[in-house]
Amino acid sequence: MKKSTFLILTILLSLSYLNANAKKWRVNSTPSIQANFNSLNDAINSLSVLAGDTIFLEGSLVSYGEVNITKPLVIRGPGYFLFENQQTQSNKVPAKINNLTFSPGSNGSIVSGVYINQYLIISESNIVVENNFIGESLYFMANNLANIKIAKSIINAGIIQYSMCQPGAISNVIVSNNYIHTKTSGYTYDCAFGYLSGRTLMLGTNFSGIFSNNVFEGGTIESYNISYQNNIFITSPIYSIYSSSFTNNICDGTQLPTGNNNQQNVVMTDVFVGASASSFDGKFILKAGSPAIGAANDNGDCGIFGGADPYMLSGVSGPAIYEILMPNSGSPATGINITLKAKAN
Repeated sequence: MKKSTFLILTILLSLSYLNANAKKWRVNSTPSIQANFNSLNDAINSLSVLAGDTIFLEGSLVSYGEVNITKPLVIRGPGYFLFENQQTQSNKVPAKINNLTFSPGSNGSIVSGVYINQYLIISESNIVVENNFIGESLYFMANNLANIKIAKSIINAGIIQYSMCQPGAISNVIVSNNYIHTKTSGYTYDCAFGYLSGRTLMLGTNFSGIFSNNVFEGGTIESYNISYQNNIFITSPIYSIYSSSFTNNICDGTQLPTGNNNQQNVVMTDVFVGASASSFDGKFILKAGSPAIGAANDNGDCGIFGGADPYMLSGVSGPAIYEILMPNSGSPATGINITLKAKAN
C-alpha cells in the first residue's frame, strides 16, 4: 500500500500549498444549532471558506441534501452505523447527504465519515473518498482523471464508469478495504454491449488501478486493467478480465484463476464471524482460524480489516468522544463534574 500512502500525502501536500492558513468550519443543518453554517452548500460556496479549509459536518436529523463540491476542501463527518457498533460517537446521528458530486475545481478534496443516501459522482482528479456509506453506486462521470483513492467504505450498488466510451483515461485509482455490493436495480450502459444489469464493477479498457483488501458480494465484475490483491469474492462472477491480474484472493467458487496464491471454493461461513456480529460491517471480521488470516501478499489478512490501512467500524476515524456523563444541574459552589470517554481511532 505504499502507492496508496504516497497518493494521500500528495493530496494533503497540495491542500497545504493551496492554503497554508487553512481554517476549520462547523456545519450543522439543525436550525436550532448555532454553527458557522446550517447548509453544506452555503459553506462550500462561501467566499470565506477557502481552498484547503476543513469542514466538520455534524450529525443531524435534517439532511444536507444535494451537495456539489467545486473547490479543494476536506469534509469530515461523524461516521455511520453509529448505533450498531460500540464506542463510536456520543451523538449517534449521522451526517446525511442525498447525492455528492466532485465537480471540476474540487481537485484535491477529501470526504470522510459521511452517510450518502444515494450516489457519489467523481468528475475530478486527486480525490480521496474514505470511511463513507454510499447507499447506491459510485460513478465515474468523466475521463482524463488520475490519483483517486476510494477506501474503507460501504458501497451498496457497485462502482460504475459511465465515461468508459469517451476518449481519455482514468488512471492510478486505488480501491482498498471496501465492502462493495452489486447494483441490483436498474441498468448500466456499456458501449460495447448496451444496457446491462447486476454489475458490481463495470470499468472500461481505459480504466486502470489497484483493488486490494475489498469484499465483493454479488453481481458481475467487468474490468480490464486492474490488479486484484487480497480481496474476497462472494458469489461474484468475473467477466472481461483482460489485462487484469489476480494474486492472493479468495472466492467461494471457481470465478478466480488458479495459481498466484488464489483460493477457490472457500466456504464463507469459515471466513467471517457473520451473523454473530452486532453490526452490518462487523460481520466481515475474520473468525478464528479463517483461511483469510495470513493469506495476503504481505503475509497479513485478506479482506477489509487487513492491509496497512484497515477498515474502521462505522467509518469513525480520528479522535472521537463516545460517551459524556454529566448531571442535569450544578451550582456556583460545586460546579459541574463532567466525565468524557474518548478513543483515538
